[in-house]
Amino acid sequence: PRSAVGERSSSAGDDKPLIPATVASPLPPSRLLTATYVAVYLMVGPALILVNKHLLKDVGFGFPMMVSGIGQASSALGSFLALRVLRLQPLTCAKHVTWPFYLRNMVVVGGATAASLCFGNAGYLYLTVSFVQILKAFTPVFVVVMLYATRVETPSPRVALSVGLISAATAIASAGEAHFNMTGVLIMCAAE
Repeated sequence: PRSAVGERSSSAGDDKPLIPATVASPLPPSRLLTATYVAVYLMVGPALILVNKHLLKDVGFGFPMMVSGIGQASSALGSFLALRVLRLQPLTCAKHVTWPFYLRNMVVVGGATAASLCFGNAGYLYLTVSFVQILKAFTPVFVVVMLYATRVETPSPRVALSVGLISAATAIASAGEAHFNMTGVLIMCAAE
């Protein structure tokens, strides 16, 4: 006689299942950890946007550079603690980072990042959160235009079409903005 999945057949005389039972296995720990990191990342970004907007506009703390600096200092402190104190990750290339290398590479990138964060936060003084996010969606257009202007890369027709669509969508969304402010838009352009 037939037996259900995973049951033992008594008529055959053996005690092996005819069809092995399938058990739903949970996610492996590494995937679960990755999913947790992704979920935290997706929650922290919007939370920081709303906190920055609240500090800069609602509370009236009109110092976007200081807000950016506090965020960068917190990241630097967290990285220092994780790498140097808790030693969660070994520093394999630390001996290659000399002062000339640091000044030529890291300081330039750090300065550009700080300026971008500062201008990005200053935009909240003049624009709504939703409009700032619309303008940030324009970043790929800026990148492609700058790559083409500096002759680093010529965009393919598909990339050019995508950039055109992003530009058109941003223009349409901008046209419907009730609290449009040219100063805020220029500040957001500087953040790019």
